Amino acid sequence: MPAATMQLSDQITTTLARLRAAREAGDPTDLALTERRLDWLLSRVPRKYPPAD
Repeated sequence: MPAATMQLSDQITTTLARLRAAREAGDPTDLALTERRLDWLLSRVPRKYPPAD
């Protein structure tokens, strides 16, 4: 696995853990920020197949 892919995978894993913690803590601000970060990280994942219309 290329280094950039490993780094992205680690960032996604860390962000998911933070998202779970924010959800459990009931912190709406941290939850919203973390969801936006996760969306941004996932947008960087190369797609094997084009999105379905």
